[in-house]
Order: sequence, then structure tokens, then C-alpha cells
Amino acid sequence: MRGITDPPPTYEALSAQRADVVEQTTAFVDEVCKDNPQLAGSVIRLLEADYKNVSIHRLLPLPVLGTITGDALPAVPVCVLSRLWWTGADIFDDLNDGHFDAERVGISANEAMIASIACLTLLPSALIARQDLTAQVRMAWIGHLTDGNLDAANGQLADISSVIDADSLTDVMRSYSGKSGSACGRDLAMTALLAGADAAAVAGWREFGRRYGVLRQLANDCRSVRKDVCDDEDLANGTRTLLLAHALVGAPADRQEHIRRLSERARLDLAARTELRGELTRTAVAERYDSHVTDLGRQANRMLFDLAAPSPFRAAVEWMVDVSVGSALIGGLTVG
Repeated sequence: MRGITDPPPTYEALSAQRADVVEQTTAFVDEVCKDNPQLAGSVIRLLEADYKNVSIHRLLPLPVLGTITGDALPAVPVCVLSRLWWTGADIFDDLNDGHFDAERVGISANEAMIASIACLTLLPSALIARQDLTAQVRMAWIGHLTDGNLDAANGQLADISSVIDADSLTDVMRSYSGKSGSACGRDLAMTALLAGADAAAVAGWREFGRRYGVLRQLANDCRSVRKDVCDDEDLANGTRTLLLAHALVGAPADRQEHIRRLSERARLDLAARTELRGELTRTAVAERYDSHVTDLGRQANRMLFDLAAPSPFRAAVEWMVDVSVGSALIGGLTVG
């Protein structure tokens, strides 16, 4: 069996497209904002500062279109739209969490806020307007962009809402599906429409995209419990993660209360963060969590196999799912 660290033959070709997506994104911003140079400059600074945009996982529409039609390249505009949107979302998140580094980016927080909103709304809409699409596909793309934005906004609100009980696995998964899954679902629905897929296939690819987006969020969450990464963002923000939910669900009432108090203290207390990290990486918690993550990966791959016939492109998508699952597992970090 191919190891998850061994990329498929199509990986190099897909990876090479990153430079083209970066170039086309910059060219698009320059063109659409030619009468608004200050906005163009601010957006490009955000694009250059968002390190996550170099990830191969942001190019998912390419191998998906390849699985459907055999030609991945027409999905580049979807990747450009996605790159703009995710940059806006990442920067907006940094601003909201108080982690925006104005000196590193080169613009003020207020400028970044305006530019991030443009990335989330105005620029994707302008990109759709400039594509050579049928009226039916164009309207469908606009609908998926709108629905994705609404779902993402709702998911972010659910993530920070005190109404949501952190130990509810269902609530946490619903939040993940909105704040991270909706954008990937949007991208793959748009890709399937580009390929001329029927309504059932478009819905299937959208649902697969949502599952994939959740897996990417889980891989990102893992950074907060890895000592070699030392990313305390989720612990410092009191984020309702799936791992925290699993720690609470399986604990007796007194331990649940202890974990909740630790989570509150961890916002400002480094010692509390260390203790909370220990609670989250206990063997029993890790086993429940890893089993859940592994099952989510299996579900995603079953959907993929139903949607697409075997091909080098499908192998690339399967590899991206497997890598996401592997990056999200915490079994090797347990403390006993």
C-alpha cells in the first residue's frame, strides 16, 4: 500500500501550478483594481503575507477537475478565487484574534480589515463576472459563493458563541463544517459545474469538499498540541476544538469542570496551557479523537470513490485526504 507520505505521480505537476495560481491572482487583482491602486497594493500585501497559500491543499480544484474531465488546468480560476477568499479569511481571523502583525505585512490593521473584506466578497464576485461561463453556470457559481460565505459566517459565530456547549461533538462538527468545510465545498461545487456535471454530482462534490475542509481544520488544530510546533493559538483563544470536545465527553463531571476552568485560564496563563495540553493528549482522549478523525477520512474516501473512477488525478485527491488525516492524528503525542 502506498504510504501517505509518498505523493502520487501527479503531485509534481500539481505542485508546479502553484506559481501560476500566484501569478494569475496578482494579475487579476492588478487588472480589476487598476483604478483603485491603494486597494490593489493592500490586497497584494495580504496575499504575499499569507503563508498558508503555498499549501498544495489549496489547489484541490485542480485534481478534482482532472478526475472528472482529465484536464486540470481550467480549474485555475477557481483556485484564484479560493486563494483570494482564504487570504481574506485568514487575515480576518488574525485581526479578530489580535494576532495581525502590521509590521510584517506592511499595512495597518485598519487597511488589512478593508482589504480582507474585499478578498472575501468583492474580488471573488468580480472574478466570476469576468469568466467565460454560460449564464446558468455563472448564476450557480454566484449562488455557491453566497451560500459559502453565509455558512462560513455562521460557522465562525458558532465557534465563538457562548451558547454552544463545548462538549457537544455535534455542535463542534457543525461549526467546523461551516467555518472551514463550506469554502472547500464551494470550490468543488464550482469545479464540478465547470466540468458540466449534473446536479447530483455537483451536490456530491460539494459534500466531499465540506468533509475535506473539516479534515484540513483538524490538521490545523493539531498544531496547538504539538510541542515541536509551539502554536498555542487555539489554547490561547479558548477555541472549541473537536479534541477539546472529546476530552470533555469522555470525562466524569468533576474532570469536565476542571478542563473547562483550564481552558478559560489558558487564555492568559502559560502554565494552564501546558496542563490543558496534557489533558488533551491523554491516551484515552487521543484514542477516541483519532478514531473519529480516521473514520472521517474513510467517509471522505468512500465518497471520492463513488464520485470518480480510478485515475492518477483521483489518486492525488486520495493522497491529499490521507495526508490530512495523518496530520490530524495525535496518538503519537499522548502522555498516558
